[in-house]
Amino acid sequence: MQRDLTCHTCGAALVLLRKGAPNYLWHCPEECLPVIDTGVPASEELDNLRRDEAGTMEHNGSHFFPPMTPSRIATAKVFMGHILCHFIQCGWATCYNALYFNVLVPHLDAPEVLDYVLQGGLVHDGPGVEVGKSGAKLYPELRSRLQRVASVRIRQYLADNFPAQVA
Repeated sequence: MQRDLTCHTCGAALVLLRKGAPNYLWHCPEECLPVIDTGVPASEELDNLRRDEAGTMEHNGSHFFPPMTPSRIATAKVFMGHILCHFIQCGWATCYNALYFNVLVPHLDAPEVLDYVLQGGLVHDGPGVEVGKSGAKLYPELRSRLQRVASVRIRQYLADNFPAQVA
């Protein structure tokens, strides 16, 4: 089941701020950590993604098949933290690859969101796991995938945060 993004400090569910800032921001209601900028202008329209029979929202590959409308792309970018969490935990190859090729490769471009997710405990210590300068953790397959996204900003984040691992 998909969980909300939560504050790494207090555990509160992050809240999406839509007003009072130029971009959509994820915010801890207890103000434990800085806001997480999605890079998506707050003026952009977002899609309402369908919920499953139990009323839960999974940010999986079924929502993101081409051609994607501008509002679906904005939705993917705003909920990229959720999508990354699902991607890291996903065990279904079709969903995993759909998210990778349809969302991450063309649309992952917010290093702040990626860093937040990689600091969140989804990646556990183990063989090959690297801890970056920010405390983010990355395993070799995920690093390899992320190095192939279109965003120069993401690739620069990897080079800066995990310098010994980026050629």
